[in-house]
Amino acid sequence: MVSQGNMLLAFSSTCNCWHSVDLSGQERILEQRTGALVAVAVTNLRVLGFSAETGKWHQTGLKGAETILSVEAQGKVAVVKTSIRALGFGSPKGEWVEAVFRLK
Repeated sequence: MVSQGNMLLAFSSTCNCWHSVDLSGQERILEQRTGALVAVAVTNLRVLGFSAETGKWHQTGLKGAETILSVEAQGKVAVVKTSIRALGFGSPKGEWVEAVFRLK
């Protein structure tokens, strides 16, 4: 994954091509990680995942005062832990799945 100005680029060996996603003017990258078949970028507005298997970027928005606690990517999986939920991303389907933390 490469960040260039207001754009993120990820390479897919499946189609031997680059895929881009545009960032808004107010958006800035906070963290980014890569695995063998995934890339994840966290901005101040959203979480973006790239699947090398589907060749597509997939996103989910951040909620209110949600803060990022950790970002990991390895192999085909990426995990983003926030103050209110855990987000998982898998390359085979290219989907974000969330688990909301229950307050006691």
